[in-house]
Amino acid sequence: MVRKWFLVLLIPLFMLLMACGDNPTDLGDAQLDEKPDTLAPTSTYTITTNPTETPTPVLTPTPTYTSLPSNTPTRTPTPKPIELIRVMQYNIFYGGGYSKGRCLNLRGYEYGNTSELITQIILTANPDVLVVNEACDFDNPQVAIDFANMVGLQNYYIGEDYIDWKAPVAVYVRDGFRIVEAESLKYSDEINESTIFRGLRVKVETPHNNEMTIIGVHLSPFLGDVETAVQAEWLVEVMKPYDDQLSILTGDMNEPLSSSTARTFRADNWYVTSPLYSSCGYPRAMGWICEIDQIWIKPSPQMQFHRSPEAEEMRNSLRFYNPALLDKASDHRPQADVIAIYPP
Repeated sequence: MVRKWFLVLLIPLFMLLMACGDNPTDLGDAQLDEKPDTLAPTSTYTITTNPTETPTPVLTPTPTYTSLPSNTPTRTPTPKPIELIRVMQYNIFYGGGYSKGRCLNLRGYEYGNTSELITQIILTANPDVLVVNEACDFDNPQVAIDFANMVGLQNYYIGEDYIDWKAPVAVYVRDGFRIVEAESLKYSDEINESTIFRGLRVKVETPHNNEMTIIGVHLSPFLGDVETAVQAEWLVEVMKPYDDQLSILTGDMNEPLSSSTARTFRADNWYVTSPLYSSCGYPRAMGWICEIDQIWIKPSPQMQFHRSPEAEEMRNSLRFYNPALLDKASDHRPQADVIAIYPP
């Protein structure tokens, strides 16, 4: 009985196992089909690589820079001067010994006749234009001619002397320069006759046909700053008609560059050359006044003091001249500079 029931149970189990053995992958496939359904991603990504393809290079643009404007102004090249004119001013102290007699006596025993030394100093400077103060007795034609021959400056004009000093102002110019106009200048105070000063104005034609006005003066000495400045104011008015010309003002001003006299010239746009000497250089008669011998110009695009080797050579020829000899020649030391004339 037991065996009968055992067989009844065993036969259906055997038949079930046989059915599964006919399709062994059916169950597995069913399980695999369910798993992808539960794990499938929501997006699909495809990566494609081509190892033989060369990547295209990426070009980086070159940055460009805009220069900021410079604060340095553009310099216009200075034109080359068409003329260099060497100017010298010299107070030779009562005629320098070129004239005998009264003028020589005025020089006294301290100086005597120093004409040969003064001549050598002038020849060393080799000026084109020379303004002479205290040209004592040069209104004597023979004295004027002898001086011209000694210094090699053949064209000249001697101004008038309005007081009994016989010490007028004279101007000498080199051959090639021509004096085309000339007049004496006079200023006097009716109350105080000692305020008379001597002066002249000449118009000179240069070798390159430029016309320039040269004014040489000897302002009255020992008046003091205020009274001498009055003379300077009068002189500025005299020079007004020549403002549009190339002009040089030079002479013994008898007041230093720090004075009201000098400020009067500066206020009218005159410019003074730098003095050759930092010290006074007048150890005797004028030892208490410095830098009274001066050369002024009105600078313009056509006229300037020339700073060049040529100018420095001229100035140095006097700057390094033996100071003891300069002081022996006169109670004043000379002034000199180079003026540059440019195309108009």
